[in-house]
Amino acid sequence: MRALDIGARDGFFSFELEKRGAEVLAIDHVPETVTGLAVARKLLGSSVRFELANVYDLSAQRFGTFDIVMFLGVLYHLRNPLLALDRVRSVCKDRMWLESHVIDFRLHDFLRGRLRKLRDLLPALVSAPIMQFYPSDQVCQDYTNWWGPNMACLQALAESANFRVESKTKFGQRAILHCRINEDPKLNYFRDLENSVLRQTVSQDIGQK
Repeated sequence: MRALDIGARDGFFSFELEKRGAEVLAIDHVPETVTGLAVARKLLGSSVRFELANVYDLSAQRFGTFDIVMFLGVLYHLRNPLLALDRVRSVCKDRMWLESHVIDFRLHDFLRGRLRKLRDLLPALVSAPIMQFYPSDQVCQDYTNWWGPNMACLQALAESANFRVESKTKFGQRAILHCRINEDPKLNYFRDLENSVLRQTVSQDIGQK
C-alpha cells in the first residue's frame, strides 16, 4: 500500500507504516532537518520519502494517490480546514485517520473560563456540530491554533469532504476518526464547483500579476 503522513514531524507514524510494509511519503511545511526526521531515517535505514510541502499543495497530479492517509494533529492548525480536507480527499483512495484537538471537554477561555464543558453551557451542544475560533494565541500561546471543533463537528467536517466515518475515539481534549472514502455525487458536484471557482480566481490573479 501507498501511505501519506501529513505533518509528519519526526516521522514516528511514517516509520511505523513502513514497518508494516507500506511505501510511505511524509510531508511537512518545514525541512526534515528541522524536525529530526532526517536523522531518524538515517539511523533506521528507512526508505520513507520526504517532501517539503503544505497540505494545500496536495494533488493526485503531483503526488499520486494513497491507500492510507494519516492526518494527525494538523487540522486545527489550519485557517482553511475544509479546503485542506478537500485536498486530502483528492489523493485518498481508501482510508484516512483524522486526529484533532476537540472542545467537548473544555471550552478555552469561554466566558472567561467559567464554563469548562459543552454540556455545562447547553447539553444539546454536545451533539451539535460547532467549532470554536481562536483569533490569537489563547491556546498554549500558539498563534497557529485556529480552531477547536467538538467531536460532532469533526465528524461533520470529514463527511462534508466525502469521507464516511467508521469509528471514532475521544481521549481528553483529543479525538481520532477512522474514515473511508465516500462517493456522494452531490458532495462531489459542489466540491468540484467550488474548486473550479478557486482555480479560476487563482488563474486570474496570476494573469494580472
